[in-house]
Amino acid sequence: MTVRTRTLAGAFLAASVLAYCVYIAGKSSLREYKIVRLYSPGFVLPPAHVTQVEMVKKIVPKGSTLFYYMAKGEFWQFGLWKRSLYPDYIVLPVVGLGVFNSTQVQWFRQKHAVRYALIAGTPPPGITGEIDLPNSANGSSMALAELWN
Repeated sequence: MTVRTRTLAGAFLAASVLAYCVYIAGKSSLREYKIVRLYSPGFVLPPAHVTQVEMVKKIVPKGSTLFYYMAKGEFWQFGLWKRSLYPDYIVLPVVGLGVFNSTQVQWFRQKHAVRYALIAGTPPPGITGEIDLPNSANGSSMALAELWN
């Protein structure tokens, strides 16, 4: 067998393996695509959360920055709110009463004109006039409050 024949045989073998791999990958991708399209939910957010977001969007001016106050760090809910209000709003986490009353948060609030806060659970002292949002599927209470001056 000459060098040229071996090179052609190797190229044919490589092309055959590549074609088979492309065929298997395409077949697998098509099967998985059908499963995803048939069995995935059309919308993943709970209806109560969508209602909450719509209420916030009606009250808070577009382009505003909001604080998301939580007594203890429950960042999954914070992330859900952050994604739900993006790109029209900026949502910043504030964990714990000490942080909420800190001079850094007050400075940030004044510098960036933060007027509203989403309150997860029990509101911190000094918050009045909060609007209760409908309970979500997980049963946690949420409120929207306009911050004091």
